[in-house]
Amino acid sequence: MTRSVRFPALQVGGILLGLVLGLGGGALPPLHAQQAPEAPRYTMMFRDVALETALGRVAETTRINLVYDSELVQGRQVYCTARDATPEDLLRCLLADVALDFYETSGGTYVLTDSPRQPSLRGDLTGIVVDARTGEPLSHAHVILATANTGAASNEAGRFQVPGLTSGVHRVVATHLGYEPAVDSVRVLPGDRVERRITLEPTALASKPIVVDGAERHGPEDGLGAPSLGAGELKKTGRMGTPDVLGRAGTRMGVYRQFPRADLHVQGGGAGEHEVRLDGMPIRNPVTLRRLLGAFSPLALDRLTVRKAGFGVEHGSTISGIVSAEHALSTSTPTYGEVTLDPMSVNAEGHGSIDLREGRSAHLRVAARSSVWDVYQDPTLDRLLREWNVVDPMLLSSYFGDGTDLPAFSPVAQTADVGFSDLHAAARVDLGPFRSLSVSGYRGRNHLHTQFVAQDPTGMLTQDRYDWANTAGQARVDWTLGARTSAAVQLRASEHRVHRGYQMTYGNPDPGDSIDGVIDSLQQSLDPSLWPDDRNRIRELSLETTGQYAVTSRHHLKGGVEISRLTSQFRLGGRFLQPTAFEDTRWQIGGYVRDAVSLSVNTTLTAGTRLTYLPIRQTLYAEPRAQLHHEGGAPGLGPYAVRGAVGLYRQFVNRFDASSTSPTAILPSMRFWLPVGAGHAPPRAYHAALNGRVRPHDRWRIAGEAYYKHYAHLLSLDYTALEGDPGTSVAPSDAIAATDGYALGGGLALTRDGPLLQTTLRYDWSRSHRRFPGRFGGERVPVPWNQPHRLSLSTEMEATEALRLMVRGERGWGRSWGFRQTYYDYLGGQSDIEAVLGRSLNAPSTHVLAPRMRLDLGLRYTLQWSDLVLEARLDVINVFDRANPFDWGVRPTDDGMTRTTRRLPGRRAVGGLTVRY
Repeated sequence: MTRSVRFPALQVGGILLGLVLGLGGGALPPLHAQQAPEAPRYTMMFRDVALETALGRVAETTRINLVYDSELVQGRQVYCTARDATPEDLLRCLLADVALDFYETSGGTYVLTDSPRQPSLRGDLTGIVVDARTGEPLSHAHVILATANTGAASNEAGRFQVPGLTSGVHRVVATHLGYEPAVDSVRVLPGDRVERRITLEPTALASKPIVVDGAERHGPEDGLGAPSLGAGELKKTGRMGTPDVLGRAGTRMGVYRQFPRADLHVQGGGAGEHEVRLDGMPIRNPVTLRRLLGAFSPLALDRLTVRKAGFGVEHGSTISGIVSAEHALSTSTPTYGEVTLDPMSVNAEGHGSIDLREGRSAHLRVAARSSVWDVYQDPTLDRLLREWNVVDPMLLSSYFGDGTDLPAFSPVAQTADVGFSDLHAAARVDLGPFRSLSVSGYRGRNHLHTQFVAQDPTGMLTQDRYDWANTAGQARVDWTLGARTSAAVQLRASEHRVHRGYQMTYGNPDPGDSIDGVIDSLQQSLDPSLWPDDRNRIRELSLETTGQYAVTSRHHLKGGVEISRLTSQFRLGGRFLQPTAFEDTRWQIGGYVRDAVSLSVNTTLTAGTRLTYLPIRQTLYAEPRAQLHHEGGAPGLGPYAVRGAVGLYRQFVNRFDASSTSPTAILPSMRFWLPVGAGHAPPRAYHAALNGRVRPHDRWRIAGEAYYKHYAHLLSLDYTALEGDPGTSVAPSDAIAATDGYALGGGLALTRDGPLLQTTLRYDWSRSHRRFPGRFGGERVPVPWNQPHRLSLSTEMEATEALRLMVRGERGWGRSWGFRQTYYDYLGGQSDIEAVLGRSLNAPSTHVLAPRMRLDLGLRYTLQWSDLVLEARLDVINVFDRANPFDWGVRPTDDGMTRTTRRLPGRRAVGGLTVRY
């Protein structure tokens, strides 16, 4: 049906019109045509308006005759902004993106027709999202253009691109977890490229849903499957009385830390089955202080993210998860540095910015942490080291027979020398509005030396030495090549070295000798050749190039290529095991491609695959993965978000822990890293994960997760292959065997956010079983690190502007493998040993420890004088002095042997002081 329009009635429902702008003085003229001697001109704006309605409005305002077939315009929406335009210009603006054209008859009537020409160019939006206070780029921020029904996420450098936008004015909503949403408007012209710098204000409170033009739009939920901890959270005191970066990750759902050890276990996985990265650099041994404390200075970091089951192809290849830390680079904070002091360490940092010419700038941060053991020995740590540096009679039995008649070696002297340090340096240079260079480096050193001396009835001397260090550096360039394309190149290098030395001797010193005399006498009888040192070093050099391309506003491609060179060396020996050694350099080539498709503003499908080629195996390995993210709102339920993910995961550099056989070893195992070789395929796991979050009220939030991991192929150390003549070596490939297993679990957390009180109640459940080569009859058994049940409560209350109170409580139960790990690794199946223990070491699932429970209290008091801020804190850890068990051992008695329990530290009070300037 053909329709003729001349002065139609005004239609106002859903119409957005720009007022005609005055040509002088900013006066607003009426909506009808301006009267002038020359041809009249008009300024009009239409946004998401039906084309038929817009044409009627143009015809009414300009008083033109317009004829068209109603089927031509049916179902078409338009965006148009025209300033000081003729009627013909208005029609061209309306028809630019709908593939229609028009012509004017000799009688002055305009007729709409199908367009014979190519569609006009659309406009593009590109920009960067930054922290309003620090200027730090914010990765994974969400930029939504609700009126265009599209959006994008910022990349690692905070940059985003939304191409192919219809011309007109668009409302932009930017969101990020922990920040107030920002709302802005941008005007996009055909063929134009609009650049925007969006700043977000940090906030601890959740924002209400944002209403844009009558349509409810909720910012995408962040953190589903990848919870993050901000800088403030990372600085909180840990349960060793000092801030612990990795320890804080253990407070998140699905992440477990077996206190007092700092090792993390992500959703039932082993401590070596996830990778810890700092600005993309792998840190192979991110623990210190007898593995009681995590690496990194808390003052150096801005964020820590734990990527759990179902993480995307762009994050790498591990079979459990990724723990990523990022350096902080402040640009506009009111302070210039910070110093903190606690019973175990001193931390310091300084930062600043430099304005360069032509709008460029540089941002710097240097941070350091050092132990204070040489000045002050924390009593709890000292007692813990002494209690754990004692003779284990079961391991010593190889010296004295079957272990049924061992002397009680009571120490007459014990010494411990502890030291650790971390040094961070990071800088970012903004080379322009959309180009930057970032460099960072890290150096962590640790040493732990202990000595044990017994005199009566038999003299005994043991010396334990551990030294290890992590060194890493990286340089990265990020730039935006166009409205649709961005790229990055990163060069990174890392090295981990560890040296472990253990010596032991025994004799019969003169009972009348002094302690120094006993030590001198026993040291003279040491034979270092009987106690070879263990060593390990792994170096990695990688070059990675990544790129992003927005095919359309709803279709974003991302890909990368990485070339790595790995050099690994280790020697593992001992008094009781066959030695094994390895040294080789291997290359690895990998890459990935990923496509994120916005099915709607609220739903995104992401799918991709990683490809890794191992020259030593002449095999190309694929890791396909996919995830679906949806968010929305429902009456009575509030805004919600759901994420489902599946995928295949492999691991090409593997860690192995060899339990120590030394009777007084202060560390339970020796760790070494080994790239995948010709003899074994890389470990392989399948993930399925479901995450959700709902906010039924502005102050209440419920989060949950469920996961299943099928470990189809694992690599594990086979202790039976290491047993034999210590004078005969064994190849590493012969000491490693294939195995399998699974892990499943879930969790639920209820959080209340308020201006004065924040509380989280969380429950985690997990089940993780696998086979151990040469043990337990080949049956799947629970893994030793798993905590089946964990209930925790965390509350923070702002009593006054200066005083803040904290309560943390946790209860865990169901952990098996009650005896020391070494017993199961070396002593299982020995009937005489099991007779002494009164338990079969072939059934670790029956050795269930008593429940573990603790409650911690803390307070913070802050004072400020001009530019100086002073914060004092006091924490009471394990308020009720619970004697929580860690594991079981044995000790000799007059009647034979009795089972003993090593316990975790009891109640203690620790203080700290922070100065910001």
